[in-house]
Amino acid sequence: MSVQRVINNKKIGANIRLARVRKMMSQSELARLLGVTQTHMSNLERGRCGITVTMLNQLTNIFEVETDALLYGTPGIRPKAEAVPAISEGSIENYTLGDLIKAAKLLNGQQ
Repeated sequence: MSVQRVINNKKIGANIRLARVRKMMSQSELARLLGVTQTHMSNLERGRCGITVTMLNQLTNIFEVETDALLYGTPGIRPKAEAVPAISEGSIENYTLGDLIKAAKLLNGQQ
């Protein structure tokens, strides 16, 4: 018996935000690494737009996680294959507990 999973853009966005916060990376820094605007990154994290396979692959490499971790929120930390420069000096934002709570609420489907 196969399990069917539904793609939920809001859930994916929340998973991306959580992974980004765990890496202590700003939204603008992640956008720069992906070659998109910060506005597009914000829309992606809020579930206002879908993710491409190419971007999903880039994110799994940057965050060093399995695809399912971003798509469905399942644990899936990948062993390091190669070093990916994720944070450049001066790009770290100070995340508050409120930021983490918001990310957790998004993951749980709360607004």
